[in-house]
Amino acid sequence: GAVSRFRSEALPWTESGIALEDIYTQQRALHKLGDGTDQVVSLDTLLDEARAVLLLGEPGAGKTTALRAYGLRLARVCRVDQSGITDGRIPVYVPLKEYDALEQDQTMSASNRLVTFIRRFMPVLSETQQEQLLGAGQATLLMDGLDEIADSRTRAQIVGEIQTFATSHLGRDCQVIVTC
Repeated sequence: GAVSRFRSEALPWTESGIALEDIYTQQRALHKLGDGTDQVVSLDTLLDEARAVLLLGEPGAGKTTALRAYGLRLARVCRVDQSGITDGRIPVYVPLKEYDALEQDQTMSASNRLVTFIRRFMPVLSETQQEQLLGAGQATLLMDGLDEIADSRTRAQIVGEIQTFATSHLGRDCQVIVTC
């Protein structure tokens, strides 16, 4: 199922028999409020409540682990039947460092380039199912490693494409979490 697929691809230590819950420490986040003040909250609480999140942190701070742990938690509670998703959101892990020249095709709109890239990470779904999943807001895009893109121009382009996607008809209801 979705959990075992996510677990085996994104969390390789689970194959060693070590449960994520035994090694993962709950993260805290500094949430910037609209009035300019900061509030310390549990990262899981923030991720559960926000539609768009940018996780910032030093290398080795646990951003990718937190992202993958959240994705695993989503996969565990997501329920799917013949009619589609009945509960929760499907996590889609998107390693941004793999964004390459194919997605730099300037003949496509920014949103289409990013959607083409995202679809690589939903190979078991047809294009129609992918559009339904994204368009219905039933996906959480776990976009990992923006800081791993060395070229600042490419990084800025990807940021613009993520913003365009998040406001497009296809992405406006999806949850988007980016690590940097």
